[in-house]
Amino acid sequence: MTVLEARMVDATHLELAEPIDLPPGRRLVVSVLEVDEQAEERQAWQAASSESLQAAYSDSEPEYSLDLVKEPNPEYRR
Repeated sequence: MTVLEARMVDATHLELAEPIDLPPGRRLVVSVLEVDEQAEERQAWQAASSESLQAAYSDSEPEYSLDLVKEPNPEYRR
């Protein structure tokens, strides 16, 4: 399977971003998905969020024992 981007020329023609290695006349199945223009920015934000979470829950984070609890939460279930 080959995945590549194409530009819509008109309702029946696409311009491929790169050539594909198939003989002329070969029939293909084409699945159309619109490119998410904000996908790259979203991935950058997700990476930054992931780094922050990893830092917050890293191995250097101290362990807190139940002995340090001054007032138990009656709504908390173990």
